[in-house]
Amino acid sequence: IKMLESLGEKEIEVSKGKGDELILKTGRSRFKLQCIPEDSYVLPEFEEFEEETAIPTDFITGLRACLPSVGMNPARPEQMGIAMVEQDGKVVLYSTDNATIARYVTNMDSSGLELPLILPRDFCDGLIVLTSKFKETAYLSLSSTEVSVQLGEDAMIATTLIEGNVPDFKSILDNFSEDELTVIPEDMDEIFSRANYLVGSDPEGVVQVTVSDGVVDFITKADTGESKESIRIKHDWDVGEFKLHPATALRGLRAA
Repeated sequence: IKMLESLGEKEIEVSKGKGDELILKTGRSRFKLQCIPEDSYVLPEFEEFEEETAIPTDFITGLRACLPSVGMNPARPEQMGIAMVEQDGKVVLYSTDNATIARYVTNMDSSGLELPLILPRDFCDGLIVLTSKFKETAYLSLSSTEVSVQLGEDAMIATTLIEGNVPDFKSILDNFSEDELTVIPEDMDEIFSRANYLVGSDPEGVVQVTVSDGVVDFITKADTGESKESIRIKHDWDVGEFKLHPATALRGLRAA
């Protein structure tokens, strides 16, 4: 599907080839794909859901924001998805890869939903794609083990939920005061992007961040070289320094 989307053609001719082959033609391009035999493709059986909740558009925005911080460690399945948590009557989305935490407060009413729960990453990816293609209102249905989203009569995505305890994100983030937030300059994304290019695959490559009165210095050291950049920020941070990998910083910046 992603290959077809990259072609950008409006009309695609689909036909059956020999055996289990599928032939796709569009413009001057022709593709022959090997398919799974019909009798080998078994659709899972999902529950019949009775309750449906309309999904607001900011829920999808929240999924996009949280995806960069989803973990990839199979030994920590509770981190391999996006958590839906109830806070003050609203659905709040969280994700973590044990290095960064993402949070997005949605306008979705949490009443009637069995929360907390964890949506698998692949489900979130698929839901984002579907809602971009189908303009009908999306309706969410939940059980204790499964989740389904219906878009009109033609599109549906369903999966089993991730088993495991949802981390106590709220207590972790309570250590940070929202009254002390500082606006992040756009230059910071560019600085960490350049540092990430410099570091490359060097496992020892890090950025040393030094905070002084009104100025933050970024010193990158890697096998390929070094760099130093500075920006001015109005802040109330404690003066000091710390180190982090630029890719970790970029995940947080781009989730925001």
